[in-house]
Amino acid sequence: MKKKQILSFFSLLCLFILFFSPEVCFAGAKKGITLWIYTIIPSLLPFIIVSNLFLNLNLLLSLTDWLYPILHPLFKVSKYGCFPILIGMMSGYPMGAKACADLVKEGKISSLEGQYLLSFVNNPSPMFLTTYLSIQCLQNARIKYLLYCVLLASSFFNSFLYRILFLKRKTFNHSLKETSKDNASRSFAHAIDQAILDGFITIIKIGGYVLLFSILAMFLLNLPLTLKPLTYGLLSLTEITTACYELGISTFSTKIKIILTLTSTAFGGLSSLFQTQSVIAGSGLSLKTYIQCKITQCIFVFLSITVLLIFFRI
Repeated sequence: MKKKQILSFFSLLCLFILFFSPEVCFAGAKKGITLWIYTIIPSLLPFIIVSNLFLNLNLLLSLTDWLYPILHPLFKVSKYGCFPILIGMMSGYPMGAKACADLVKEGKISSLEGQYLLSFVNNPSPMFLTTYLSIQCLQNARIKYLLYCVLLASSFFNSFLYRILFLKRKTFNHSLKETSKDNASRSFAHAIDQAILDGFITIIKIGGYVLLFSILAMFLLNLPLTLKPLTYGLLSLTEITTACYELGISTFSTKIKIILTLTSTAFGGLSSLFQTQSVIAGSGLSLKTYIQCKITQCIFVFLSITVLLIFFRI
């Protein structure tokens, strides 16, 4: 009962804030929709549709046959488990998580392997790191591959640590047996129709979260200047696109900007967490465990980039 009362009070408070600050709400919503239309849809939707198509046409084994000899020795995953690693390395939040959840729901991998994969495959996209973060926010093209390598190394570290602590070095040699659903024949036209439909449902849910957290970020940006350090911290915990831009134009030194933006990006912000929760819902995968892994990854990124900046001139 108390939980419902708190949620009701919070919802009512949000309505009052939006009602009495329509200009801030409008600016945040406009920015969120612009980000969704011009960045998220072009960068994520093709990956979502193609990923769904591979699942619908049962083509994953054909794809992962050549990945397995490379990825299995490194991550000890099954053949199907190679797919989220590939998607996670090529795309961004929350595509790695979606690939894990889809395979668990389809019965291709166990929930144990799905949780393990979720601990390290859900990361910012290479495009975000090498173009938006390094060039647009930090205005330093020389470090774009350094940023990507540090994030990639943090994923490797997370996978190794998770295997030691939770799996006792368990190896996933075989995928689960294919179900009757896998063997059912589907026409290409039906498969692509379903892939597109599911893709738009997912991208609309992601857009909703981007819109809400962009509005919240705009409210944070309107805090008094005396609270600027608090604003940066709250933005980093809320929405990384806005946080990275604001940190990039701040008066911090170049090294501090790099450390703060990369650490914030490794976590992904609350917007990314809610997006991740939306795509793993119904799969049995734990968001709590995922958050713990993200915190570990943040610590690794913070320490790694700090040490690198001490010994190398940027």
